[in-house]
Amino acid sequence: MPTPSTREHPASQPPAPGASSAGTLDPGTLDAAVASLARDVLMDAAPEELPGFDAHAADYLAGRRPEDAGIGDGVGFGVEVVALLSPFAVAAARVALQVVLDAVKESATAEARTAVGAWLHRLLHRDRAPAGPEPLSADVLARVKAATRDVCLQMGAEPDDAALVSEAVTGRLATA
Repeated sequence: MPTPSTREHPASQPPAPGASSAGTLDPGTLDAAVASLARDVLMDAAPEELPGFDAHAADYLAGRRPEDAGIGDGVGFGVEVVALLSPFAVAAARVALQVVLDAVKESATAEARTAVGAWLHRLLHRDRAPAGPEPLSADVLARVKAATRDVCLQMGAEPDDAALVSEAVTGRLATA
């Protein structure tokens, strides 16, 4: 075990996996988180799209719409054409995670103070189980819901589809 005099200062240590030295997520980690959240959203909102999601996730993560990626305008069933929700789920997941990351940045100082206090409390009360992460506030969830609905509408989703994706994203983050 290192002694206090030989222990490295935290700032001299490399960033945590997935984090950059600036304290933000690197693009690969962010894309993985976006894809994971979008996949979870599709499980709730459009499970029939899951088999094709992984095959086209890179296109959606790059911001290409299905028609731009050569996927077509949707899935055809006879005369009826069903629009894919996958690109909307990816865009909504990206916006939702950005809203959450921004909220975390906004409260970083207060959270750091709380984390230090919690660490000291655990140090002094080792017999108790550590607390889990704090749930997202109602304000952050409301911002996520509005931002995800807006991005879906801007991309051309029908209002009902935008609401469906927005509710699914917000619900997943509220229970994470």
